[in-house]
Amino acid sequence: ERVQVTIIERYILSDLYNLETLTETYFPSFLEELSHYNHTLYRMIKRGSYSISEGILTLSLEDSLLAHDREGEIIKYFATIYAERFGMNVGIAIKYIEKKTVKRPDLEEEMLRRAYSYDDVVSYNEGAEDAIEEQGESAVKPAVKPAAKPAAKKPSADASKNKKYYNRDQNAGNKKFSRKPSDDPDCVYGYEVEGECTPINQLEDHMDSVCIKGQISAIEEKQLKSGKWIISFAITDFIDSICFKLFVKDEDKDATLEEIHQGGFYKVKGKCEMDDFAKELTITRIRGIKPIPDFTTSRKDEYPEKRVELHLHTVFSESDAVTDIDKMIKRAKAWGHKAIAITDHGVAQAFPVANHCVTKDEDFKIIYGLEGYFVDDLKTLVLDSDHQNLDSDYVVFDIETTGIGATRCKIIEIGAVRINKEGEVTGRFSEFINPGVPIPYKIQQLTSITDEMVKNAPPVEEILPKFFEFSEGAMLVAHNANFDTSFIKENAKRLGLNYNFTALDTMTLAYIMIPELGRYNLDRLCKYFGVVNAHHHRACDDADVTAKIFVKLLQMIRNKGINTVDELNEIGKDNADAIKKAKTYHGIILVKNEVGRVNLYRLISESHITYFNRRPRLPMSLINKYREGLILGSACSSGELYNSILEGASDEEITRIVNYFDYLEVQPLGNDQYLIDDERQDYVNSKEDLIEINKRIIRLGKEFNKLVVATGDVHFLDPEDAIYRSIILEGSRDKGPKKDKEEVKPREGVVNSIEEEMEVQPPLYLRTKRRC
Repeated sequence: ERVQVTIIERYILSDLYNLETLTETYFPSFLEELSHYNHTLYRMIKRGSYSISEGILTLSLEDSLLAHDREGEIIKYFATIYAERFGMNVGIAIKYIEKKTVKRPDLEEEMLRRAYSYDDVVSYNEGAEDAIEEQGESAVKPAVKPAAKPAAKKPSADASKNKKYYNRDQNAGNKKFSRKPSDDPDCVYGYEVEGECTPINQLEDHMDSVCIKGQISAIEEKQLKSGKWIISFAITDFIDSICFKLFVKDEDKDATLEEIHQGGFYKVKGKCEMDDFAKELTITRIRGIKPIPDFTTSRKDEYPEKRVELHLHTVFSESDAVTDIDKMIKRAKAWGHKAIAITDHGVAQAFPVANHCVTKDEDFKIIYGLEGYFVDDLKTLVLDSDHQNLDSDYVVFDIETTGIGATRCKIIEIGAVRINKEGEVTGRFSEFINPGVPIPYKIQQLTSITDEMVKNAPPVEEILPKFFEFSEGAMLVAHNANFDTSFIKENAKRLGLNYNFTALDTMTLAYIMIPELGRYNLDRLCKYFGVVNAHHHRACDDADVTAKIFVKLLQMIRNKGINTVDELNEIGKDNADAIKKAKTYHGIILVKNEVGRVNLYRLISESHITYFNRRPRLPMSLINKYREGLILGSACSSGELYNSILEGASDEEITRIVNYFDYLEVQPLGNDQYLIDDERQDYVNSKEDLIEINKRIIRLGKEFNKLVVATGDVHFLDPEDAIYRSIILEGSRDKGPKKDKEEVKPREGVVNSIEEEMEVQPPLYLRTKRRC
């Protein structure tokens, strides 16, 4: 007997979920499921938006006959989900908006679009705040369309009579070549190349009578024992490449290579199939080859006011950028730019080459510089010192939160242990906090704290004053204290509480006291000191083991004769071991004059000799020492300013960072698109979030009188060159330790192949300027 099983999904939600929080959290999942159920409905809803008001979910759809026809099905789909799975009786409304029109480009138009789709933003004093909102729009056409190159001259009818044309005799069993007049007088091989061209990246095995077009990029010749030659031609349409082969007699070889030469553009017709010897797709059984005009379009800068690129990498940014500096300079000159900056990662090898690319009488300037790996050692080892003696009481604490941004996320647990100067435990503090919002799933997985556990807990308004009372008269201690204290400070500020605590960080203390350890997370320190952590990522347990670790570190500190927090801060200054282990951020250094050039070389030497650990590190205190003649920029999304915004740092912290730099940078949205899919951060979820970060940087520039510049973070010359960077990034995965976000965009672990790398490769090409 047949049995049919139906699985009905039902979820019991905590009271922290309402229609707004549930939809915000799970709407992408609803769309993902809908894409499998009905792709037409999915596309309609994906192109629109939604809003919630007074318990009604309103879906805004593009106005079309199809949308009106499927309206009932859409309403039923969402109403059923909310009712059956979550027990919510939700009203669903449909609102129609003006339909967007999108033109489908052909291959040539697609190549042109790729060259102009990510135009530059401009600095704030030229209206960047408005321009940022539009910079993500694709298919932006240039103000003046680049002129096409002149078509190749067609051979005359008389000339064609003197050429030899070859065709494989389809009826001959011995597959010999026979001469046959071509149906197309322009063919240099075979007899016809009629048919529409297929992009090379769309070719598949067993495609008969296929036409392709492209430029011959390489030629290989091999003579057989019979005396005939196999000539292999690599042809590219600048999106992909493929080979085709010709078998020619010895007496015809030179004539063939004269007609089909490297660098020429051709249309080729034949069969696409797998080559058993080369193990790759190849064009075989060639029916015809015909020269064609160069169909590529050279990018030009037609804008009257030229830009200057201040963030550019060359091949000396190892395993990251792919362009020679002489080609960059040549292009910048051709576009009428007056200068260009060199900012390779931590090195200056491109300087001599660049110097020889410019003569003294040329109106063109090379701006020498680098993108360094900055270590922010200007923060003191002891936070908010009040010159205390180390013979003090301490409150070792830990918090769990809904995310990493102190200004956006909520505390869900505080755990603390109070110890006296002898290291004895004198009190414990452990409290859940109701955040008032659902706890994200990934946080529940990490901490084991669920909505059910905190729904009846007091809010932070009740718990934080109790924690302050528990900690009164003591110094605070935490592992990565900057993170924990930032949440405590932010919530104290909101509640009007006076935060006046000095804080020590067991992680940075361990950098200095145990430099040989290598890694300094809590688990590693527990193993080193023989401390057992029963439940990692629970505040009460982490506070307990951190207290045990701190007691051992404090004894090591006292053994060195250190008795005050000021003395402790002194040993933390310019500590090479600590700097080698600390987090690095990107920062730009540009040379202003000869003094600056010498100082830059000093910094490069120190970064490689004294502070090198996987990369040449530059402590910000050392940069201050040699700052004369240098100009400092905030760099890209791997810079400290951008990271601080992502992490929701306090206004005071962001002010400190902004004041350190001479100018701030904003970059095209495509450069930071990878952040939208990065699950390790919870702030950027859409293009609008990236726009808002750029706007904030521009506002900071205005507020603190800092120049804001639009940079491209250039790693290759033209948009189509992205594939070369994709290849070297894919190759670098197999060599040594994996690179992190600081070094490579997109981050490692996001993609698994060159094809996937190409899909997410940011548009880091040399840009022109667009007026918005």
